[in-house]
Amino acid sequence: YRTLTPTQRDQYDLRMGYIAFMRNDYDDAERYLARIVSKSDYADHATYYRSYMAYTRGEYDVARNGFSSLQQSALYRDLMPYYIMQIDFRSGDYRAVVNSGDALIENTTTEQALQIRRMMAESWFQLEDYTSTVNYINAYRSAGGEMGRLENYILGYSLHRQTLYEDAIGPLREVCGADDMLTQNASYHLADCYLRTGDKTNAMHSFAMASTATYDTAIAEDALFNYGKLQYEL
Repeated sequence: YRTLTPTQRDQYDLRMGYIAFMRNDYDDAERYLARIVSKSDYADHATYYRSYMAYTRGEYDVARNGFSSLQQSALYRDLMPYYIMQIDFRSGDYRAVVNSGDALIENTTTEQALQIRRMMAESWFQLEDYTSTVNYINAYRSAGGEMGRLENYILGYSLHRQTLYEDAIGPLREVCGADDMLTQNASYHLADCYLRTGDKTNAMHSFAMASTATYDTAIAEDALFNYGKLQYEL
């Protein structure tokens, strides 16, 4: 290493850092990449990988500073708004996500646009704008996005909040099954959908499911009360 010129050292550090990065050895990657100074021709590459590693470690302020500095880089500037949006989303700055998401969808890759719609849907959900939530989760689904339990809960709950009870039943049913808080919440709201559409038998069964879970005692208590009422009525 001592025999190399400064440019050769930067090349060496970048390549060794990249190898370590691809092997998920971030400590070793950081050791190599940190030696590349800001005036180097390879500085943007080092900043990108170091910022990405900070992002994966949850060091969002460090990652944001690095990604923001790369918005002036010809090599990386097109990628940076997407990563900065992901930091906003993971940091809980949902207003920033919805403010920048639409413009970014028009200027990114198909896969990134899909993930932006997913982030937009959950951000609107957190902001309690359930109409926008449904619009974006449906756009995500139409574009080929995978509807897991959380996605179905977001859709079903948002439809329930808009009093679209029949439409909410299908997504909420997809959530139930596992022994967790998500199932308890989904089964409670599913029971209410059944009740409001006149299906008291399925409402009773869903309230029973919500009443036996211990994750939210307030939901369990109210579900047990409604289960008892339906037992009496039926």
